[in-house]
Amino acid sequence: MASAKNGTGAARSETLDPTVGQILVLAVQAEKDKRYIAAVNFYTEGIQILVDGIKGISDPAVRNQLKAKAEEYIARAEHLKKIVEDEKKKNEGYHEQIIIEEDAVGFGLEKVFLQYLDQNLTEVEIDDPYIRANHQIQNFLRFCAVLVKHARNVVTIRLRTTRDPKPESRQNQLTRLDDIRIGLLERKINLFVEYCDTLHDREIRFNNGWLIKIGRGLDYFKRADSNRIEFLELDFRPCLATTIDIVFSSAKCKAKRLK
Repeated sequence: MASAKNGTGAARSETLDPTVGQILVLAVQAEKDKRYIAAVNFYTEGIQILVDGIKGISDPAVRNQLKAKAEEYIARAEHLKKIVEDEKKKNEGYHEQIIIEEDAVGFGLEKVFLQYLDQNLTEVEIDDPYIRANHQIQNFLRFCAVLVKHARNVVTIRLRTTRDPKPESRQNQLTRLDDIRIGLLERKINLFVEYCDTLHDREIRFNNGWLIKIGRGLDYFKRADSNRIEFLELDFRPCLATTIDIVFSSAKCKAKRLK
């Protein structure tokens, strides 16, 4: 992994905040791995912490040195954004893969999905055969909350899932999903639930061109005790090992808009 010796400035940054060096090292590593969206997110987070820390430094020489380092990271982030935008315009589109290792943390729903939510997003389709158990429905509700909070133009959410095979559990599934539907309707969002008992693949489609495939669907978090912070804050929740494939297709995006 990268260190201050190869130009990341991590050691200097750690005098400001113990986390900023780690974040910037992750940014550099993601850039090397050609995970450009993840790199931009890490750079953005690290730059913000770095800039905030500079405000509290009185030594002009140190301030100037850190400002120069922040400007370097800003330039790298902007360069990566341009690479992503150029790739998105190509016929084959853009593809990126994130590998989540067993017990990894820092992969809450906002962290994973936020960068794909923009003003062009109006409809979301979720194919996930396992939105049945209480914790799975809760994860789906959390995902809907992310959309409500950050995708202000979304008016339609379509969920395809399977029915719970146990009659008593099935009724609970139907009731809870209908409660979510009613709650979303109060926020002027229509939720349509379709039950397809042959459904197998898991993917989330955004009508702004992004397609997200998560090996475990939304159910990639380990269980947590209800009295622990990680029960409420998914960024602190250990994950199950899984792979996330992120694809952008401008052709699909245009086709959606023509409908």
